[in-house]
Order: sequence, then C-alpha cells, then structure tokens
Amino acid sequence: MIILATHNSGKIKEFKRNLIQLNNLNLVDLKTLGITNVADESGFTFEENAKQKLSSYFELLKNKFDFNKNILISEDSGLEVFSLNRQPGVKSARYGGEKLSDRDRNKYLLKKMVKIPLEQRKAQFVCVIAIAGSGIPLKTPKIFRAEVSGIISLEEKGDNGFGYDPIFISSIFQKTNAQLKDEEKDSISHRGLAIKKITPLLEKMLI
Repeated sequence: MIILATHNSGKIKEFKRNLIQLNNLNLVDLKTLGITNVADESGFTFEENAKQKLSSYFELLKNKFDFNKNILISEDSGLEVFSLNRQPGVKSARYGGEKLSDRDRNKYLLKKMVKIPLEQRKAQFVCVIAIAGSGIPLKTPKIFRAEVSGIISLEEKGDNGFGYDPIFISSIFQKTNAQLKDEEKDSISHRGLAIKKITPLLEKMLI
C-alpha cells in the first residue's frame, strides 16, 4: 500500500490520476485515514519540508502500518516568482495569511505585482517528492524534484486546477494552468513531471 501524506484534495486527485496505470496500486491519503494532524513545515527549501513531512507522518503511522512492506510518500511544492525574490516559495500555501482562500491568495499576489510588466513576471512551480518504506530507510529517503517555468498573468483565468493555477501561464501552452484540461496540465505541471519521475521506482516496489 502507498500512503500519500497530504490532506490537500487537489494534490490527492493529481497523484491518483497520474498513478492509476500502476499495477497493484492501493493508494490512500491522510483524509481517507481520518488523520487531521498537520506536520511542521519550517524548512527553508522544498526538500527540507518534504523530508519533515515524511518524518512526521512516519512517526505518526509507524505503529499502525508496517513500513517494511508499505510505502510513504510526502510532497512539498510551491510557486517562485523571480521579481519577488522567489516569493512565495516554501510559504506558498500560507502566503498573505493562514486563513486566505486560494482565490484570496491569487489576488494578494497579483496586487503585489500590479506594477510589474508582463516581460518581468517570470516564475516557476517546484515540486519535491520524498519516499520511504518498503526497503527505503526514513533516514535516507528517495528525493525527486521537478520544475516548470512560466509567467504570472495579469489576471485570473480558468476554473480548473487549484492554488495558483489561475495566474500561472505555462510556457508550453501559453494558457494558465487553470485553463488546461487535466491531461494537458499533467503533461507539463511540476507535480505531473515529479510523479512521472517516481513511477519507475514505485513500479519496482509494488511487484
């Protein structure tokens, strides 16, 4: 079994979509398990946060699941805007305040960039996935990273996706991520690319 250490509904959907082709796939998430604990995310990099989440949920779940046989996956991701010194970065989910909605957060970011012309609005999405269990020690997890470049739009467009998708214009499709179909987004998104990187390893682990 693969345990996906996240409560984020959007991320859960993307992992399930992109891993559906795996044989013997049994994927569960924290919401399904009824776990409401939120792991600390005090790292300065996506890698540090992914490892923190992995360690936190490993300790929480180790008495319920045998991680000699089961697999634990954690993920940390976010948006880096180069004209804002790579903000929001690791604080992407909390940018502008803990209680803001995705839409509020997008409006907050657009307001900060209102005077920045389109040619200076370069940005990238980053996703880091950490894996432990089933032969991979928690102390030395497997780490995978993927990035996708684009620019921040002048306004929100599209109603698909989540997070910053409505304001991130893909350099490949020239549309915001929220204007893309699921299969289009998965083919170029930071998370879609990261999941493609972990798929060969998971295929071996699930045999």
